[in-house]
Amino acid sequence: MLKGYPFSVVENNAKFPLTDLRSSMEKTLKTKKIFLLATVFACICFCVSVFFTAYAFAFENKTSSLGGDLKDYLITKMFTDDESVISGTQDGEVFAEKKTGEHFWNVGKIFNVAVYDIIASDGYVYVAYANGNVVRFSTADAINSSDEVLSADKYTVYKTGYTFDGNVRNTQLLLNSDGSKIYLRGEFNDRSSKKRIYLFDSETASRESVERTSKKIGGAAIENDVLYYALASSVYRYDGTENVEIKDVNEPISAVSVADGNPVVITENNNIIRIDAETGETKSEKIATDLNLQGLL
Repeated sequence: MLKGYPFSVVENNAKFPLTDLRSSMEKTLKTKKIFLLATVFACICFCVSVFFTAYAFAFENKTSSLGGDLKDYLITKMFTDDESVISGTQDGEVFAEKKTGEHFWNVGKIFNVAVYDIIASDGYVYVAYANGNVVRFSTADAINSSDEVLSADKYTVYKTGYTFDGNVRNTQLLLNSDGSKIYLRGEFNDRSSKKRIYLFDSETASRESVERTSKKIGGAAIENDVLYYALASSVYRYDGTENVEIKDVNEPISAVSVADGNPVVITENNNIIRIDAETGETKSEKIATDLNLQGLL
């Protein structure tokens, strides 16, 4: 035994208990560090959990201003503008909330059928229902209404001639620049020429047929009060008096848009085709990602 040294030393330096102690202490410190890190991590997780719990509670309160959480509604269509989000439901209810989450207005169920499309412009809301009818009302009347369902003298119904649920699908509402003309595109539950585009006068509610066909109508768009729509593989223009074919692109069209009077279409072959309306010349490019727009437009 070495004097003043509390640990035995094996002859020929075969074993050094001091080294074992150092190793043991290092393991202990390492274990303590791991425990400390685990504790800190657990605290962080707890704080995050508290935060998200509080956020979820706040969000639930934020979305419950209609008298129930939005998850209680089967939303079929939404439209958003600068100040609100307008929603339509499977059972025909139409309501709006401010973007901050507060209740804005609710016009109830003007029709007890699904809402298929909503647009809003210049203080008016336009709603297309599954029975094929379109309703227009002002946001001012909606805000001021205290009735369960908006009073009938506060809205206008544009009728397609049918009233039964499920009369129409694949709907699209369009509006000209001053709101005087309302277009409804859809596939109607009829015996023939099911694909149609109707035009309504917003003041008189009179209706005229723009297109009736058995062919696919692959979307529509408005620019400068002129309607552009795709019929099978062709693009047409309707200026209020006649339907004029602009171009047949020789591919079934799934969607259509327009810029400066020149249509742009997406085909079922995933091509974007730009059409010069004056010359009929086209420029085509392939979409990098495959799209499936069937049944969506």
